[in-house]
Amino acid sequence: MAFDIKRRNLEAKISLSGDIDLQISANFKTEVLKLKDVKTIIINAALVSYIDSSGIAVLLLIKQFCETSGISLIIEDVSEPVFRVLEISKLDQIFEIQNVKKTRRTPKSATSNKDMINKLLSEK
Repeated sequence: MAFDIKRRNLEAKISLSGDIDLQISANFKTEVLKLKDVKTIIINAALVSYIDSSGIAVLLLIKQFCETSGISLIIEDVSEPVFRVLEISKLDQIFEIQNVKKTRRTPKSATSNKDMINKLLSEK
């Protein structure tokens, strides 16, 4: 995962991409907890493909930090995989989530499915 923090006046916008996992969570947490002089933190998670329990723990820690510091926390443009994890764990109810980005799925044509089935049947 990569993250980029851009500050503008009293707002910090954090763009996340890739995987939010144990490998990067500690550094991400450390950098976000330095944002004590902002009024709003916006996390853009549109490009996040995976989040594990350490990533969820960091998001919860950031939420707690924001609440105790009087900082608004907004998660915008959440990818479907991340939203599913938040939804299953009921965390979608405690975070302010502004938008869920639908992932594009390439529809398979009926012909290609039919060809694949015929190939599998002919191998018997």
